[in-house]
Amino acid sequence: MTSVDTAAETAAERLMMLADDLGQRGFATQAVRAGNGLCLRVISREAARLAEDIYAAPARDGQWWFWWSWAEAIAGIEEVSATADRVAHVLAPHRG
Repeated sequence: MTSVDTAAETAAERLMMLADDLGQRGFATQAVRAGNGLCLRVISREAARLAEDIYAAPARDGQWWFWWSWAEAIAGIEEVSATADRVAHVLAPHRG
């Protein structure tokens, strides 16, 4: 197995950890094939129109990150909780 394969496996594991974290916060999640990798579809259970696909992929320097669908980095692949915090904040229904 190459280091790229190992990094991709780690990324898939972190996406599943992110799915678990967001699931505990009340979001629906679904792993979806995206090209050669996976992304995590996250949907607010309170407002289904609030949804986002989160990707795990390397940056140009080779470091792996979680990414928004518009290709903006969220956090490093090891920062599952911080990523869940940001995603939950963005997908929270507006109150007021």
